[in-house]
Amino acid sequence: MTTTVRIARTTEVTTFDPVRYNDRGTGEVLNRMFSHLLVTDSAGGYGYGSLVAEAVETRLGDRVRHSLRLRDDARWHDGRPVTAHDVAFTIRRVLDPALDSPRRPEVLTIGADLTVRCPTARVVELEFVPEGHAGLRALAWLPVLPEHHYGAGGGDPFAVAPLGSGEFRFATRDPADGTIELVANRDHWAPPRLDGARWRRYRDAGAAVDAVLAGAEDIATAVTPAAARSVAGHPGVRVHTSSDGSCVYLGYQTATPVLREPALRTALSMAIDRRKLVAETIAGQGRPATTIIHPDSRWHCGDVFEHRYDPMAAADRLGRLGWRLDGTAVRRDGAGRPLTLSLLTVAGDEVKLAAAELIASQLADVGVRVRVDALPIGELLREHVYPGRFEAVLLALNPGPSPSFLRGFYHSGENGATNRFRYADPAVDRMLDALPPLDDEAAAVEPVRAVQRAVALGVPHTPLFHPDVVDVASAALRMPPLTGLYTNRFTDLHRWAHQTPAPAR
Repeated sequence: MTTTVRIARTTEVTTFDPVRYNDRGTGEVLNRMFSHLLVTDSAGGYGYGSLVAEAVETRLGDRVRHSLRLRDDARWHDGRPVTAHDVAFTIRRVLDPALDSPRRPEVLTIGADLTVRCPTARVVELEFVPEGHAGLRALAWLPVLPEHHYGAGGGDPFAVAPLGSGEFRFATRDPADGTIELVANRDHWAPPRLDGARWRRYRDAGAAVDAVLAGAEDIATAVTPAAARSVAGHPGVRVHTSSDGSCVYLGYQTATPVLREPALRTALSMAIDRRKLVAETIAGQGRPATTIIHPDSRWHCGDVFEHRYDPMAAADRLGRLGWRLDGTAVRRDGAGRPLTLSLLTVAGDEVKLAAAELIASQLADVGVRVRVDALPIGELLREHVYPGRFEAVLLALNPGPSPSFLRGFYHSGENGATNRFRYADPAVDRMLDALPPLDDEAAAVEPVRAVQRAVALGVPHTPLFHPDVVDVASAALRMPPLTGLYTNRFTDLHRWAHQTPAPAR
């Protein structure tokens, strides 16, 4: 019997280039087709991916060399062998500034003076100075690419079909309804139980859940709590709740004139009721945020300065900054200019859109007029977030178990390639430059928490909430249980299975 799992969701793949995506919806598909040198587990630990057959670490003075031998039976989906030269190509490509890969800042944190050598076709050596850097964990979930397939590149995000070495191979894509279909790679060293997987986009979470109830889909992923409540007690489905450690935040483009002053960004943060956001947008299935890092993470700083909800104090602060009410509902400066903001978020994401609308209402209560616009995630990232063409943006970040994202997210120098807020604080830059190696957690945890304290005072963003991930699945679908903080159901897609009905008696 052919078993292809059918997955309903409200998002779609934004690119076929596995080192140019920056959204969960794309990653959950592309990563199933590729192999990785390093992966994470649900407890926040790091380990070598199954592509690596042997790993040897050697200290060379102030440098460290990681010698990784690849599996002899690792092959690309076109039958060619996976080589050390493919690993070297992947790292070169990610680090190429012209590509502007979202993974570049993270890979830059691996260590200083990185060199990559290929002494044999199956052995790659990574050598660098680890002091103050993340080490090999900077490569976690970085897909290894075939040089012969991706060498040419191209501007069209869908110009080159995915070719990997993972458990699933690319089959088809239909942009009309966002359908992506993968088939099992039976030549893989650990072939999946399924014959394939198919993702399809739906207009909203309710429609995706209805498709599961009708038997047209096997699972609806990342649905709204309201959609999940609608099927509570239904005998044919199960509701699964987990955590991926992500944070929904309101980011400010600090280079724009109206948002340049931290004092004004502080006032905006004080006017936002995060507890109400949790209660009304995710029905209490999550926690208010004080930093991007989840409060259950060992790296979380629990004593950052919290901009508590206080609309009266926020209004007073705005008045003292020269933004005064003059009989209208909108504050104006001394020249009569209104205090207005453009807030961008993700089209089709009901939680983010509801959060954006509620924030607009709360800011209106203190005299700030907010215009909310929702754009498809690909357009939002490429046309607005990456080039910094926005005033405020409501997005989510899944930082993963390592705080290595901090440098790229907040540093104002060359390493801050994902500092889309244009945030610049020399003190924070110095703190990031002085971080101990992150694999020495005992030494690094307090400096990482100090960075969070400093960033909270600078207010490049308002962390809003850490949402739970809610999926609705057919009772016949069998998936490994998710435990721990940093979970992603799709990392175990190769272990999913359909329950075979018992034969009639």
